[in-house]
Formats: sequence, structure tokens, C-alpha cells
Amino acid sequence: MPQPRVAPRVLGRRPLALPALAALVLALVSGCGSPLAEVPDDAEPRQATSSTPSPDESSGDAPATDPALDDSASVTRRITDCLARWGLGERPPAPAATADEEERSEAIRLGQQYDETLTTCSAEAMSTAAPVPGS
Repeated sequence: MPQPRVAPRVLGRRPLALPALAALVLALVSGCGSPLAEVPDDAEPRQATSSTPSPDESSGDAPATDPALDDSASVTRRITDCLARWGLGERPPAPAATADEEERSEAIRLGQQYDETLTTCSAEAMSTAAPVPGS
């Protein structure tokens, strides 16, 4: 019995189509991201504010406040205040790739010192937070 003839596959088109398709997808997706905000180095951090919803006048109910949000904001404030007492604001930058060994070890030491202070301040802030109801 004779074997049926199978047409040879055209392999030249597939390798060219894949990179072209990948480039098209990348071009379309790259426009979806929002541009990064440019923040000056000397910018002062501000507390984010939002307006509280007004009470529903038909029901006369006051707006509900979530005590967990108030507590987390106070814990964050306590941590920030504690770090400020130690003269710390932001974590020191990582050592530069071109830094010598002494500069690297100093940058690592400062980072570890900041982490230890942050841990201590976080523990203090959490211990002074309002107790959880029911405990």
C-alpha cells in the first residue's frame, strides 16, 4: 500500500512571526503603565487626607469610623516619632556598586542599625496601641 504524501512544513515563517508578535505585544502593553511621579529630593512628606462622608440626612445617622484605621494611623505616627527621636527618617541607601570595601561595610552597618531601630520602635508602638476588644 502506498504511503500518502505529506506536504513539507514551511518552517521559515514561524520563527519570524514570533518575534514580530512579541514586539507588537510589548509595544501595546508598554503604553498601559502610568508614568512615575517625579518627587524632588527635598520634598516634605505629607499626611494623606480624605474627606469624610457627610451623614445621611434622611436617616440622621453619623458616619461610622473604623477604630482599626484610627489605631493603625496612631501606630504609624508613633513609629515615625520614635525614628525621629533617633534622628532617622528614611532607610539609608544601599551601598553603591562602585564603593570600596570600607564604604560598603559602613552602608551595611547603617542599614542594619536602621532596621534594628525600626524593629524597636515598631515594638514600642504596637505595645502602646489600644488593646484588641475581647482580649
